Amino acid sequence: MKLFLFFLAAIFFFSPTAQAEGFPGQGDAADWSDALPHYNLGNRYLEHGRYDDAARKYGEAIDIYAYDPDFYSNLGMAYCKLNDGAKAESAFKKALQLNNKDWMLWNNLGAAYLKQNKLKDTLLSFEQALKLKPPAADQTKIRKDIADLKKILTAQGLIETPAKAKVQTKKVATATAAKKVTLAKPALPNLNKQVDLKDSGWDYVK
Repeated sequence: MKLFLFFLAAIFFFSPTAQAEGFPGQGDAADWSDALPHYNLGNRYLEHGRYDDAARKYGEAIDIYAYDPDFYSNLGMAYCKLNDGAKAESAFKKALQLNNKDWMLWNNLGAAYLKQNKLKDTLLSFEQALKLKPPAADQTKIRKDIADLKKILTAQGLIETPAKAKVQTKKVATATAAKKVTLAKPALPNLNKQVDLKDSGWDYVK
C-alpha cells in the first residue's frame, strides 16, 4: 500500500491547456468560430481554478461544434481537476476518436484511468503515449511511471515479470517439442521385450 501511495504522488498531469490551433476540417467552420469564445472562456476558468465553470463552458463549445479534439481534451482536464475520473476518461476517449496520434491525449487518458485505480489501463495508455515519441524529457517521466506501474501490478500478481513469462514460454515450447517426438516415435517391434530407456534422450522437462 505504501508503494502505491508513493506512486500516486509520483504521477503528475503534465499536459498544458490545449489551445485551438485552427479549424479541424470537419463540420461547419462557422460553428467552430461560434464555439471558440466558449472554449477560450473555459480556458480562463481552468487557469483560475474554476473547474466547474470550465467544464460547463467546454460543454457549451462542444454543443456548438463537436469535432475539435482540444475541446474534449480540456474538458477532460477540467474533470481531472474535479477528481471525476470517469467523466475525464469519457472526454479523453472522445478526443482520441478525433485524433489518436497525440501522445498527450494518451497520457491524459492514463491519468484519468489512474484516478479510478484502473492500473492496467493506465499502463496501456502510458505505453501508447510513449510509442508516439513525446519530447525526451517527457519520455523519461513516462518511462518512470511505466516502471512504477509494472512494479505495483507485478506485486499484486496482475502481470508477470518478463523472466517468469520467458520461462513459461520455454516450458510450453519444450512440451510441444516432446509431444512431437512422442507422436513420431515408431512402434516397438516386440512389446514383450524389455526396453531400456536409459540414454533414450527423453529428458524429464521441469
